[in-house]
Amino acid sequence: MSELMAFAARSPALSLAFVGIACAWVIWEISRFRRGFRGLNNNEVSHWINRKDALVIDLSANNEFLKGHIPGAVNLAAAELNAAEAKSLKKDRPVVVYDRNGREAERAAATLKRLGFLEVAFLDGGYDGWVRESLPIAKGR
Repeated sequence: MSELMAFAARSPALSLAFVGIACAWVIWEISRFRRGFRGLNNNEVSHWINRKDALVIDLSANNEFLKGHIPGAVNLAAAELNAAEAKSLKKDRPVVVYDRNGREAERAAATLKRLGFLEVAFLDGGYDGWVRESLPIAKGR
């Protein structure tokens, strides 16, 4: 402990930078926790599908969906994800959203959470990450 204090005394700029980064990281983690949804890896998504009977929503365009998607997923383009479309979905059923590369899905998860869905997540890495791990895919409708 005394060595740490000596280092802090010799390097105040580095010490302040470390404290600043640590505080920013804590604030980031708290904000991620409070948003009400989270990213899931491929194994966690498989668990949600198999054990929680999660609804899986593919946000890609229809032609991309037909080329390949996670088995059992429904196609709902990100632009259609609004209160009117979401009314037909059960809000108490767990929902996982994904897109091709994982960029749109987080925004869609936030939308679903705002619309009152209780358990929402998005697939980290998107469909491309799912395919990279050679997980099952379906084609067509």
